[in-house]
Amino acid sequence: MPGKILYKVVPKKSPKTQEVKWYPAAVLYSQISREDILAAAQRNSCVPRAYLELVFDALVTEVRNFVMNGHSIQIKGFGTIFATMRSKGAETAAKYDPGTLMKQVKFGFRPDPLLKRAAQQVQFEKVTTTKLP
Repeated sequence: MPGKILYKVVPKKSPKTQEVKWYPAAVLYSQISREDILAAAQRNSCVPRAYLELVFDALVTEVRNFVMNGHSIQIKGFGTIFATMRSKGAETAAKYDPGTLMKQVKFGFRPDPLLKRAAQQVQFEKVTTTKLP
């Protein structure tokens, strides 16, 4: 079943030319919480809510632990989650000191081919008001 993404059209100015062009910006329905995911999983399975909660929390904990220890997490049909780093450079490899040069750890996501194919089926609907359906 294809999804539907609402969008609005917003102006953006090029920092180089100062030219303004109009681009789509996704209008989000809401932020889905842990509780929302658990309720949906319970509606679509015969697994008791307490078990779903235990598995969900364990999954989140383990994904966080693996990613924070340098692993990438590949979830078939969804994608791969991984850590990246931002840092200042050093003149030589020997002079690199993460304590002073490392800026931050960031996270990346690469969608699975199945998710990419599903995205090709998404329908788009332009909204002209800030009220959501």
